[in-house]
Amino acid sequence: MNGVGRQSVNYKAVYKQETLSVAMVIFLYDLAENLFQELQEHFQALTATLNLRKMGNRIEDLQKNVNDLMVQAGIENSIKEQMLKT
Repeated sequence: MNGVGRQSVNYKAVYKQETLSVAMVIFLYDLAENLFQELQEHFQALTATLNLRKMGNRIEDLQKNVNDLMVQAGIENSIKEQMLKT
């Protein structure tokens, strides 16, 4: 055998490189999964905060409308008088 066309392959080096590649893929997958989970938690918290603000704004609008209706109906003073008597 004259060795023409044959190349020496270092199987240990190839195996080590493949093992490192698999480990890197697993590491990156776990990292991406954790990042996605954190983003999802932050998004849910932000959504809850925005919903609370929206609800607060609606309650304030409702209170204003009720007050306006009470003034129009002329009952605002009688309610204030009742509250002062109690």
